[in-house]
Amino acid sequence: MPAESIQLTMRRQIRTVTDTPIKKVWIEEGCISCKLCEDIAPQVFEVPDDEDCVIKPDAAAHFGPLNDDINQAAEDCPVEVIQLERDGD
Repeated sequence: MPAESIQLTMRRQIRTVTDTPIKKVWIEEGCISCKLCEDIAPQVFEVPDDEDCVIKPDAAAHFGPLNDDINQAAEDCPVEVIQLERDGD
């Protein structure tokens, strides 16, 4: 398969995953309280002083408008504890 076809296929797969609406966000054990997620999407993530990250109670209201930011927070998390469930998962 030519390189251009592989790149196009990969872009389609990435777009398909990130365009699927987020249904649920949670934090697994191991958070290091770096606050990166809070910096990216403060409407969704909160890191109280010296505590693990928590998902704000009204976070679901922001899943649609902040889809890209939430994806970015999950991808950038240095310990990969931000988990996402998408419609259809």
